[in-house]
Amino acid sequence: MIFYLAYWSLHWFLRGISLHLRAGYVDRGANMAYTGTSRKEQGGFSLIELLAAMVILCIGLLALFSCFGTTIISNAYAAERADAVRVAQAEMEAVKGLSFDDVSSKNKQIDRNGIIYACQIMASARQDNPYLKDVAVTVSWISHRSSDGVEEQVQLATAVLHR
Repeated sequence: MIFYLAYWSLHWFLRGISLHLRAGYVDRGANMAYTGTSRKEQGGFSLIELLAAMVILCIGLLALFSCFGTTIISNAYAAERADAVRVAQAEMEAVKGLSFDDVSSKNKQIDRNGIIYACQIMASARQDNPYLKDVAVTVSWISHRSSDGVEEQVQLATAVLHR
């Protein structure tokens, strides 16, 4: 909307400046001579109007392209986070498949799509119930989108019951 208003404001301003050229006046030294063509016979846009329209269009396209860059970065971050959640879910399912006595704490590293995910499984017996163990799976990674090496993480938690 702002580009539309800016375009037409500039259009009518420039049209007022170039009106005598478009009405058929030709500069012949000190005297202006009328060529005989009427305003209605001349159609189209002047060169200045076309240049102004192109500048406004370029500004709009630049704004649009900057949005594309932001979207690409956001999608890359979402893909990294989704991979981390999948790793955590797979490890949690592996822990749930173990017998109660085999559930223990451990660390491992998993490489997916060029990112190294550090997976930490913490298992601890509950004090109030010896037949339950609390299990927390934490997956951490250093994001490719951060230049300063900020560590991201995802955590899933559950309880395993002795059968």
